[in-house]
Amino acid sequence: MDQLWLIPFIIIAFCILFVGIWSLVCWLIAVIGGWQRLARYYRADHEPPGQWHSGLFAMLGIASYRGTLSLKVCAEGLYLQVNPLFKIAHPPLLIPWRDIEVDASGGSFTTLKLGSPHLCTLRAFISPQAFKPAPFS
Repeated sequence: MDQLWLIPFIIIAFCILFVGIWSLVCWLIAVIGGWQRLARYYRADHEPPGQWHSGLFAMLGIASYRGTLSLKVCAEGLYLQVNPLFKIAHPPLLIPWRDIEVDASGGSFTTLKLGSPHLCTLRAFISPQAFKPAPFS
């Protein structure tokens, strides 16, 4: 009976450790992939109207965002965000069209060079036509 306090201690310690490791992994993915570099220049302060493409299989730099990346094509540019579970160190981004170069020569995926000067490359399994913004009212 003296060791009964050990069970709640282990549960609480596990939860704290899990959250810490999860936060560290999310931060590492954001730094290694280039999200943090993009956030220095393109952090979004609002969500523009546009057409969502959610649950994309994409690579940002060398980081894989399998099914967790959502992007919105809008008149202002390309709005990027990740699933709320992975939001740590991943603020929403709004990259203006003038700072995006679309390369459709990749076959089943589209490559976007993001930033001016070039900061990061996004490769997404989505048609290049999705990156032609329709006029929004």
